[in-house]
Amino acid sequence: MSNESAPTKMTRQVKRVYEYLKTHGSIEPLAAWQSCGVYRLAAVIFILRNEFALDIETKRVKVFNQYNESCNVALYCYRFTKYEAAT
Repeated sequence: MSNESAPTKMTRQVKRVYEYLKTHGSIEPLAAWQSCGVYRLAAVIFILRNEFALDIETKRVKVFNQYNESCNVALYCYRFTKYEAAT
């Protein structure tokens, strides 16, 4: 008997982020909040990686906040499979 459980059904938030990634190729926290209604993007990315075995790379990018201060945020980039890239 394995300790690994089968992937769960995608929640609405997880599905919205997945569809956004398929359409745009990457997502960052502000876009996740504005376009998908997802506040905890890192948690959704964790689910997509671990429960649905998606290849998502994390990059750090520099942005400026509303006070013009430099900040680093995560940019999550979806690496399409050969099958997905062909369709």
